[in-house]
Amino acid sequence: MLGFLSVVSIFATNGEASDSPILRNELLNKDKVEEGKKCHADKGYFGKENIKECKNCKLIPNIVPQEKEYSDANLKRYIKREYDNEARKKNRGLVEGFFGGLKQKLTW
Repeated sequence: MLGFLSVVSIFATNGEASDSPILRNELLNKDKVEEGKKCHADKGYFGKENIKECKNCKLIPNIVPQEKEYSDANLKRYIKREYDNEARKKNRGLVEGFFGGLKQKLTW
């Protein structure tokens, strides 16, 4: 492993925007993603439609569950069986470091 991080897609919004539609409509482009890879996202992206769209793109969704009770059996199953917090934590620093570097560069 060479230590490179490849950002496939990025889309900037203002602070009041919900990023979930951006994830589904802009970032998850079947032509840009590599099938079988994990799609890590924070709890702002947790929801049935985002998980479904990741799977439609043949990605493994790894989205932090929101802290509430769910009546939807599929979301409960996802939380119990599919969500991998260790993998998310392992990769979080790579992503946060990249965006932190962008922010630092923009403020100079």
